[in-house]
Amino acid sequence: MLARPRRAGQTELTKLLVSAARNIAGWHGCSLAALGIAGRWDKNLWWSDAPGPVIYHRAITLSRQGAGGQLAALRALLARWPRGPFSMCDSFSALDLGGMGLVPEPGRWLVRQPGPTGRVEAPAGLTIEEVVDAKGMRDFEIASIDGFESPGLHELGPLGLHAAPVLADERMNVFVGRVNGQLAGAAMAFASDRLVGVYGVATLPEHRRRGIGAALTLKAALVEPDLPSVLQPSDIGEGMYRRLGYKEAGAFTNWHRL
Repeated sequence: MLARPRRAGQTELTKLLVSAARNIAGWHGCSLAALGIAGRWDKNLWWSDAPGPVIYHRAITLSRQGAGGQLAALRALLARWPRGPFSMCDSFSALDLGGMGLVPEPGRWLVRQPGPTGRVEAPAGLTIEEVVDAKGMRDFEIASIDGFESPGLHELGPLGLHAAPVLADERMNVFVGRVNGQLAGAAMAFASDRLVGVYGVATLPEHRRRGIGAALTLKAALVEPDLPSVLQPSDIGEGMYRRLGYKEAGAFTNWHRL
Protein backbone atom coordinates (compact mmCIF):
# COMPACT_ATOMS: atom_id res chain seq x y z
CA MET A 1 0.00 0.00 0.00
CA LEU A 2 1.33 3.43 -0.91
CA ALA A 3 1.76 5.88 1.94
CA ARG A 4 -0.50 8.89 1.72
CA PRO A 5 1.38 12.13 1.09
CA ARG A 6 1.44 14.57 3.94
CA ARG A 7 -0.77 17.59 3.56
CA ALA A 8 0.97 20.81 2.54
CA GLY A 9 -0.02 22.48 5.82
CA GLN A 10 1.62 19.72 7.85
CA THR A 11 4.80 19.97 5.80
CA GLU A 12 5.02 23.72 6.30
CA LEU A 13 4.40 23.35 10.03
CA THR A 14 7.16 20.75 10.29
CA LYS A 15 9.56 23.10 8.49
CA LEU A 16 8.60 25.93 10.83
CA LEU A 17 9.27 23.81 13.93
CA VAL A 18 12.65 22.72 12.57
CA SER A 19 13.48 26.40 12.00
CA ALA A 20 12.25 27.24 15.50
CA ALA A 21 14.46 24.51 17.00
CA ARG A 22 17.51 25.78 15.11
CA ASN A 23 16.69 29.34 16.15
CA ILE A 24 16.53 28.57 19.87
CA ALA A 25 19.74 26.58 19.55
CA GLY A 26 21.36 29.56 17.81
CA TRP A 27 20.19 31.88 20.59
CA HIS A 28 21.66 29.51 23.17
CA GLY A 29 24.90 29.18 21.26
CA CYS A 30 25.32 32.94 20.91
CA SER A 31 24.42 33.62 24.54
CA LEU A 32 26.70 30.93 25.95
CA ALA A 33 29.62 31.79 23.66
CA ALA A 34 29.48 35.31 25.10
CA LEU A 35 29.99 33.67 28.51
CA GLY A 36 32.92 31.61 27.25
CA ILE A 37 31.03 28.31 26.82
CA ALA A 38 31.22 26.58 23.44
CA GLY A 39 28.31 24.84 21.75
CA ARG A 40 28.31 21.89 19.34
CA TRP A 41 25.99 20.91 16.49
CA ASP A 42 25.14 17.94 14.39
CA LYS A 43 22.12 17.65 12.12
CA ASN A 44 19.87 16.37 14.91
CA LEU A 45 21.15 17.91 18.14
CA TRP A 46 22.78 21.01 19.65
CA TRP A 47 24.60 20.74 22.98
CA SER A 48 26.97 22.80 25.11
CA ASP A 49 30.43 21.73 26.23
CA ALA A 50 29.88 22.75 29.84
CA PRO A 51 27.03 23.87 32.11
CA GLY A 52 25.98 27.48 31.89
CA PRO A 53 23.66 29.53 34.10
CA VAL A 54 20.50 27.68 34.98
CA ILE A 55 18.32 29.49 32.40
CA TYR A 56 20.18 27.77 29.55
CA HIS A 57 19.56 24.24 28.27
CA ARG A 58 22.44 21.77 27.93
CA ALA A 59 20.96 20.29 24.74
CA ILE A 60 18.24 20.99 22.15
CA THR A 61 16.87 18.58 19.56
CA LEU A 62 16.95 19.91 15.99
CA SER A 63 15.03 17.16 14.22
CA ARG A 64 12.47 14.44 14.77
CA GLN A 65 15.01 12.07 13.19
CA GLY A 66 18.01 10.38 14.75
CA ALA A 67 16.49 9.57 18.14
CA GLY A 68 19.13 6.91 18.80
CA GLY A 69 21.98 9.36 18.34
CA GLN A 70 20.20 12.00 20.39
CA LEU A 71 19.69 9.59 23.28
CA ALA A 72 23.31 8.43 23.18
CA ALA A 73 24.56 12.03 23.23
CA LEU A 74 22.30 12.89 26.16
CA ARG A 75 23.47 9.85 28.13
CA ALA A 76 27.05 10.96 27.54
CA LEU A 77 26.30 14.48 28.75
CA LEU A 78 24.60 13.17 31.87
CA ALA A 79 27.53 10.83 32.55
CA ARG A 80 30.00 13.73 32.29
CA TRP A 81 27.92 15.86 34.66
CA PRO A 82 26.17 13.36 36.98
CA ARG A 83 25.08 15.93 39.56
CA GLY A 84 23.56 19.39 39.59
CA PRO A 85 20.87 21.06 37.48
CA PHE A 86 20.46 19.79 33.92
CA SER A 87 17.84 20.64 31.32
CA MET A 88 17.27 19.94 27.66
CA CYS A 89 14.61 20.97 25.17
CA ASP A 90 13.03 18.26 23.07
CA SER A 91 11.74 20.64 20.41
CA PHE A 92 9.25 18.11 19.04
CA SER A 93 8.17 16.16 22.15
CA ALA A 94 9.47 13.01 20.47
CA LEU A 95 11.70 11.55 23.21
CA ASP A 96 11.03 9.78 26.50
CA LEU A 97 13.85 10.62 28.93
CA GLY A 98 12.17 9.46 32.12
CA GLY A 99 14.55 6.50 32.28
CA MET A 100 17.48 8.92 32.54
CA GLY A 101 16.12 10.43 35.72
CA LEU A 102 14.76 13.57 34.03
CA VAL A 103 11.34 15.09 34.70
CA PRO A 104 9.20 16.38 31.80
CA GLU A 105 7.71 19.86 31.56
CA PRO A 106 5.42 20.05 28.49
CA GLY A 107 4.96 23.26 26.56
CA ARG A 108 3.59 24.73 23.31
CA TRP A 109 5.30 26.62 20.51
CA LEU A 110 3.39 29.73 19.48
CA VAL A 111 3.83 31.42 16.11
CA ARG A 112 2.72 34.80 14.80
CA GLN A 113 2.62 35.25 11.05
CA PRO A 114 3.60 38.59 9.46
CA GLY A 115 0.81 41.11 9.21
CA PRO A 116 -0.94 43.95 11.02
CA THR A 117 -0.37 44.05 14.75
CA GLY A 118 -3.62 45.64 15.83
CA ARG A 119 -3.73 48.20 18.57
CA VAL A 120 -1.51 47.78 21.62
CA GLU A 121 -2.19 50.07 24.55
CA ALA A 122 1.11 50.97 26.19
CA PRO A 123 1.40 53.23 29.22
CA ALA A 124 2.27 56.87 28.87
CA GLY A 125 5.95 57.45 29.40
CA LEU A 126 7.06 54.05 28.02
CA THR A 127 10.18 54.08 25.86
CA ILE A 128 11.83 50.99 24.39
CA GLU A 129 15.57 51.23 23.75
CA GLU A 130 17.78 48.91 21.76
CA VAL A 131 20.80 47.86 23.80
CA VAL A 132 24.11 48.76 22.15
CA ASP A 133 26.74 48.56 24.91
CA ALA A 134 27.74 46.85 28.16
CA LYS A 135 25.91 49.40 30.32
CA GLY A 136 22.68 48.75 28.47
CA MET A 137 23.29 45.01 28.68
CA ARG A 138 23.62 45.26 32.44
CA ASP A 139 20.29 47.12 32.58
CA PHE A 140 18.77 44.35 30.46
CA GLU A 141 20.19 41.72 32.79
CA ILE A 142 18.77 43.44 35.88
CA ALA A 143 15.35 43.81 34.26
CA SER A 144 15.41 40.16 33.20
CA ILE A 145 16.38 38.79 36.62
CA ASP A 146 13.96 41.00 38.53
CA GLY A 147 11.19 40.57 35.94
CA PHE A 148 11.40 36.79 36.25
CA GLU A 149 11.65 37.18 40.04
CA SER A 150 14.84 35.11 40.25
CA PRO A 151 16.96 37.11 42.73
CA GLY A 152 19.44 34.28 43.18
CA LEU A 153 20.74 34.92 39.67
CA HIS A 154 22.21 38.23 40.87
CA GLU A 155 24.85 36.07 42.58
CA LEU A 156 26.37 35.44 39.14
CA GLY A 157 27.62 39.03 39.21
CA PRO A 158 27.31 41.77 36.59
CA LEU A 159 26.97 40.31 33.08
CA GLY A 160 27.25 36.79 34.46
CA LEU A 161 23.90 35.81 32.94
CA HIS A 162 23.71 37.92 29.77
CA ALA A 163 27.12 39.04 28.53
CA ALA A 164 27.79 42.04 26.31
CA PRO A 165 29.58 40.14 23.48
CA VAL A 166 26.18 38.90 22.25
CA LEU A 167 25.72 42.39 20.81
CA ALA A 168 28.39 41.68 18.20
CA ASP A 169 26.13 39.07 16.58
CA GLU A 170 23.86 40.81 14.07
CA ARG A 171 21.20 38.15 14.63
CA MET A 172 20.75 39.23 18.27
CA ASN A 173 18.54 42.16 19.21
CA VAL A 174 18.24 43.24 22.85
CA PHE A 175 15.71 45.73 24.25
CA VAL A 176 14.93 47.39 27.56
CA GLY A 177 11.74 49.24 28.41
CA ARG A 178 11.58 52.25 30.71
CA VAL A 179 8.64 54.19 32.11
CA ASN A 180 9.54 57.80 32.75
CA GLY A 181 13.17 56.73 32.84
CA GLN A 182 12.63 53.89 35.32
CA LEU A 183 13.65 50.38 34.25
CA ALA A 184 10.44 48.43 33.57
CA GLY A 185 11.07 45.42 31.33
CA ALA A 186 13.16 43.58 28.77
CA ALA A 187 12.99 41.39 25.68
CA MET A 188 15.29 39.75 23.13
CA ALA A 189 14.90 38.75 19.48
CA PHE A 190 17.11 36.34 17.55
CA ALA A 191 16.62 36.45 13.78
CA SER A 192 17.76 33.28 12.00
CA ASP A 193 16.48 30.36 9.96
CA ARG A 194 13.77 32.41 8.25
CA LEU A 195 12.04 33.48 11.44
CA VAL A 196 12.41 35.59 14.59
CA GLY A 197 12.68 33.93 17.97
CA VAL A 198 11.34 36.05 20.83
CA TYR A 199 13.05 35.39 24.17
CA GLY A 200 13.21 36.73 27.70
CA VAL A 201 10.12 38.95 27.71
CA ALA A 202 9.95 40.18 31.30
CA THR A 203 8.19 42.98 33.15
CA LEU A 204 9.16 44.11 36.63
CA PRO A 205 6.39 43.38 39.15
CA GLU A 206 5.56 47.02 39.83
CA HIS A 207 4.98 47.68 36.13
CA ARG A 208 2.78 44.70 35.23
CA ARG A 209 -0.71 44.71 33.70
CA ARG A 210 -0.08 47.97 31.87
CA GLY A 211 0.75 46.69 28.39
CA ILE A 212 4.54 46.84 28.73
CA GLY A 213 5.05 43.12 28.06
CA ALA A 214 2.90 43.32 24.92
CA ALA A 215 4.80 46.35 23.64
CA LEU A 216 8.16 44.66 24.26
CA THR A 217 6.98 41.46 22.57
CA LEU A 218 5.97 43.29 19.41
CA LYS A 219 9.18 45.31 19.40
CA ALA A 220 11.12 42.05 19.40
CA ALA A 221 8.85 40.21 16.97
CA LEU A 222 9.01 43.00 14.39
CA VAL A 223 12.79 43.27 14.07
CA GLU A 224 12.14 41.45 10.78
CA PRO A 225 8.50 42.34 10.03
CA ASP A 226 8.26 40.11 6.95
CA LEU A 227 9.18 36.96 8.92
CA PRO A 228 7.05 34.90 11.30
CA SER A 229 8.00 35.02 14.98
CA VAL A 230 7.97 32.14 17.44
CA LEU A 231 8.18 31.82 21.20
CA GLN A 232 7.74 29.38 24.06
CA PRO A 233 5.21 31.00 26.41
CA SER A 234 4.89 30.69 30.13
CA ASP A 235 1.43 29.81 31.39
CA ILE A 236 1.10 33.32 32.79
CA GLY A 237 2.07 35.03 29.54
CA GLU A 238 0.24 32.83 27.03
CA GLY A 239 -3.00 34.83 27.07
CA MET A 240 -1.15 38.03 26.24
CA TYR A 241 0.67 36.40 23.33
CA ARG A 242 -2.55 35.00 21.92
CA ARG A 243 -4.11 38.46 22.04
CA LEU A 244 -1.18 39.65 19.91
CA GLY A 245 -2.03 37.09 17.25
CA TYR A 246 0.15 34.14 18.28
CA LYS A 247 -1.29 30.69 17.60
CA GLU A 248 -0.26 27.22 18.64
CA ALA A 249 2.22 25.60 16.25
CA GLY A 250 3.26 22.41 18.04
CA ALA A 251 4.48 20.82 21.25
CA PHE A 252 7.86 20.73 22.92
CA THR A 253 9.02 19.20 26.19
CA ASN A 254 11.66 20.56 28.53
CA TRP A 255 13.30 17.78 30.54
CA HIS A 256 14.91 18.69 33.88
CA ARG A 257 17.15 17.21 36.50
CA LEU A 258 16.91 19.22 39.70
